[in-house]
Amino acid sequence: MNNLIAATIQAPVKGSNNQISLPQKTNIDQDYIKNYLVLSNIKVEKGYGQFDVPGYSNPKDAVKGTLKNIGDKIIDFVEITVYFIDSSGKRNGEKSYNIVNTESIFDATPPLKPNYSKDFGYIVNDDAPSDWVRKIEAEVTKIKFQPANE
Repeated sequence: MNNLIAATIQAPVKGSNNQISLPQKTNIDQDYIKNYLVLSNIKVEKGYGQFDVPGYSNPKDAVKGTLKNIGDKIIDFVEITVYFIDSSGKRNGEKSYNIVNTESIFDATPPLKPNYSKDFGYIVNDDAPSDWVRKIEAEVTKIKFQPANE
């Protein structure tokens, strides 16, 4: 037997005092990213992918760095975006990837707790444009807090 849940939405009627109160979008995530998540030691260097064997595989360009949570919230998901820079100093490509993801089926990570740091690395492969000059910028672009009751 299926369990069905019914919901009713009451639309406002023109000329009436009925109003729908929708949740307001807040900037909590962006404020937390700006004030409490610190990206450091961001650099491009040679590295090896998950299935590479040092000494047998050729090293590849890799973006490496550290993320520190200096706030008081536990974070279940963090996405960073790496921007590739061309010879004129302008962004000419980007790649986003997850460095914290507690809900991933294949490669779940622990949450990023207050005062904890997470070292990360990412093999660039074919993500960078051909005119990339091995310079980057990076920023945290998305986060998801752990629910308060966990």
